Amino acid sequence: MAEKKLTGKIARERIRLMATPRPPEGIIDGFRALGDATGIVSDVMDELGITGVIGASLLKPTIPGSSIVGPALTVRNIVQREHVYEAARRHVNKMAEFEAHNLALPGDIVVIDGGVLVADLPA
Repeated sequence: MAEKKLTGKIARERIRLMATPRPPEGIIDGFRALGDATGIVSDVMDELGITGVIGASLLKPTIPGSSIVGPALTVRNIVQREHVYEAARRHVNKMAEFEAHNLALPGDIVVIDGGVLVADLPA
């Protein structure tokens, strides 16, 4: 498989994986067939010692009654060290989610930790 085209906004060495590990054949369809079993899946993952599950009290659905299933590409944004207005004036954009979208395949889910709220940034 050819190397994915990146924007260059994030240094290549900061990207841990260039391809999301694919789940075994049929696993996504199996989860999808469960319907809204988020609590059950979360409990089983906890029991198996699989970390990284985010509780529904923190990650509320934006479309009630719907669910998504798929391999996750995770992005962790951090606060820029320079003032955001100065960075914008110089067209500096280190938003890793752009690279995640470039690396994603159909059916993948991009999960973004946005860091601190914009309101918390210095004026």
